[in-house]
Amino acid sequence: MGVFNHKEWRIFFTFWIIFSSFSMFINWNENSRIDLTLAIIDEGTLSIDSFYKNTGDRAYFEKHYYSDKTPGMSFLTMPIYVVYKFFFGTPVLHHNLFNMGVSLSWLWLVFLFITFTSSLFGALSVILVYKSLKFFTKKELHKNVIVIVYGLGTLVFVYSRLFLSHVTGTFFIFLSFYLILQMKHESGWTKKKCFLAGLVGGLAVVVEYPVVMVLFCLIVFMFFLKKWKQTIIFIAGSILSLMLLFFYSHSITGSPFVSLYSFVDDNLLENYQIDDSGTNSDYSSENLSNFIFSAKLATKTMFFFHKEKLSKILRLLFLPYRGLFFYYPILLFSLFGLFFMFKKFKYESLFIVFIFLLFILFNSSLDTWWGGASFGPRHLTLLMPFLMIPLLFAMKKIKLKYLMPFIVISIFVNLLSLSEFEDVSFKNPDFASSLSYFEPVDNPLLSFYLPAFFTNHHRLFLLEKIFGFNSSSFNYSLLIIIILYFVWRKDIKIGGFRKK
Repeated sequence: MGVFNHKEWRIFFTFWIIFSSFSMFINWNENSRIDLTLAIIDEGTLSIDSFYKNTGDRAYFEKHYYSDKTPGMSFLTMPIYVVYKFFFGTPVLHHNLFNMGVSLSWLWLVFLFITFTSSLFGALSVILVYKSLKFFTKKELHKNVIVIVYGLGTLVFVYSRLFLSHVTGTFFIFLSFYLILQMKHESGWTKKKCFLAGLVGGLAVVVEYPVVMVLFCLIVFMFFLKKWKQTIIFIAGSILSLMLLFFYSHSITGSPFVSLYSFVDDNLLENYQIDDSGTNSDYSSENLSNFIFSAKLATKTMFFFHKEKLSKILRLLFLPYRGLFFYYPILLFSLFGLFFMFKKFKYESLFIVFIFLLFILFNSSLDTWWGGASFGPRHLTLLMPFLMIPLLFAMKKIKLKYLMPFIVISIFVNLLSLSEFEDVSFKNPDFASSLSYFEPVDNPLLSFYLPAFFTNHHRLFLLEKIFGFNSSSFNYSLLIIIILYFVWRKDIKIGGFRKK
């Protein structure tokens, strides 16, 4: 096929196939977004009153239920659902909190949503990372290694396989950053590209609220570059996209600046009878109630330091329970790379340092800093493409053979994510309130994921559920490798990948 003659297309299809093949369906977060899509298309309303029974991630405002999530993912899937509905009709709903008895039609819908949002934009973000590296190096080997690390050895691999907002928001904000880099280093500043950069940056916020911090940093970045007029155009593009979010919030709450997180439904237990007899022991009334309470945001303390905040920062970065550098040790070299990067790319390195610190401070201010039922510190996913740039500079200074063990460990850790996600807060009601102590809480990689990986327990691959088969991870991976062989067969035969 002619399209496979271009390396960027081959990279794209490689990761799109991998991400979508290992797509998973796990929790309330996804259902909440899907419910909003169905409500808009099927009923022409923003209320999910007809669909709310399958999710605990919901808001209750003036006697109506709403998704408590940012609406961007739901907006993006509207055309996908229109096509699905035209050919297959409406999916059969399930009315329970724990995805029991999910219909085949619902699973197909989720698979399509993941394939054409998270997996698609995840693969596109790999291409963006690859293209952005040309501003910092001409060495193809380094670019190839960074692409592998980013796509297989970071949080992007995990959340490109789920219908969550992290990777899609990451793609749009990194695209905004890439367009600014392109104007700064290559094509020159144009009104059209400045407006487009602002437009996609604003769209990223519509998809994922915390991205607004990066959007603000991009504006500051442009000010430091003394591009005053271009910054105004960038802001104008951002505001145009943000109007979608303002209109959505105003239509529900009467104010464009009120988030539905302010109206999280606290009465979940009154509407559902949770079985405490042992059928769903991890979801006992006491534990579920504690989880709902801990899901409240505590961002008022973002810039205040205290023992609990320092404990959360330590856990977010280094400790075994969801620590970023514990899960992905290769990213430690990104921190070292910032020192090397600063010498030649002062503003870019300061920008990355600033957004890194902002996200660490923000997430350490959340009650649910660990992200609930998830793998690794999911709220830090947005940092992944930005950390690849300083990693490149570390790679210039450190021989690849010394980095390879850290790359292999990071990729292997992601292989462990091919199972059901744990959440210690369900089993330990005191988890959220015990953070004044600095000792490790748990090491789920060893206690949960490693045994599950080698026994194929708790597998949640969508394709397996849809087609009714169950194979080992090895056989499943082998099938994908065979498919990818046809994408890269020319390079394999002539060694083109190595020559470049």
